[in-house]
Amino acid sequence: MNNTGQLGDNTTVDQNVPIQIGTATDWLRIDAGDQHSLGVKTTGTLWAWGNNASGQLGNGNNTTSLIPIQIGTLSNWLLVSAGVNHSIATDNSNFLYTWGNNTNGQLGDGTNTSTNVPNAVSFSIDGTPSLCIAISAGNTFSLIIKNNNTLWSSGFNTSGQLGLANNTNVNAFNQVGVGNTWQSISAGDVHSLALETNLDLWSTGRNMEGQLGIGTNTASNTLQFVTCPTSTLNNDDLVSVNSKSIIAPNPSNGHFTLSYYLDTESFTVIKLTNIQGQLISEFRKDSAVGQQIEVFDLSNHSSGLYFLTLNHGSTSKTIKIIKQ
Repeated sequence: MNNTGQLGDNTTVDQNVPIQIGTATDWLRIDAGDQHSLGVKTTGTLWAWGNNASGQLGNGNNTTSLIPIQIGTLSNWLLVSAGVNHSIATDNSNFLYTWGNNTNGQLGDGTNTSTNVPNAVSFSIDGTPSLCIAISAGNTFSLIIKNNNTLWSSGFNTSGQLGLANNTNVNAFNQVGVGNTWQSISAGDVHSLALETNLDLWSTGRNMEGQLGIGTNTASNTLQFVTCPTSTLNNDDLVSVNSKSIIAPNPSNGHFTLSYYLDTESFTVIKLTNIQGQLISEFRKDSAVGQQIEVFDLSNHSSGLYFLTLNHGSTSKTIKIIKQ
């Protein structure tokens, strides 16, 4: 659907096949809301397009845009997440900004006043300015993870999607539980998912369609542990190039050694990302046929799941890494 220009192709014509938007090739991150879209370029600039009736584009007015438009002049944006009619983002210092509709307190700024420009949301931990390492905009609510790995929520809560043990809307971010091991979040229509650093999965909110994954259709306003089936996959089952790629020890406390064998002489690109898809390191090397060894140090990174991708010629292999 493209009724409000959310595709960004300068029309309101629906498309049923992918089409290129403009000619730029420097997009870094993107996120699709209900009828608007957000993007961050490699230059750190923020862009938005589509429906703007609630100011969710953040450009200082409420006029819909059929093409990507730059929001402000700053070039330090990092993460973006688009809700139904609000937006949230962080800059590269991990400070939080929200804008758009705030009828249900989804902007988390302590008011119910909407805004059509990015508004910094300030909070602290023990008097120290708090930063955000993960964000997710739901229908009319928001989830964030602060830099101490605590989970917080704000906004619409009639189905318990905020996880606050009640069904009351709030207009400021409230901590969800007392845990401090959260690393990834996803806000849906009226339910939420959260992942801990030990890879335990939790859910809260509406469950009429079984979206909480807890084996019932009973809603919950507190986080419920999701029992996942035991996987039979091992590292070499993910994307197979050959059976000679091994990373060990895995799990590890931070130091991993990758051993892989090349059947042909060609360059190899090795990329390491975290579970949110953020790039940690990437390098290219020219390699001869034979056994190859690479060492990786994640000791300064948080515990959790990481992905190591090897691209060699026309083949690719992804290996999951667990840092304890």
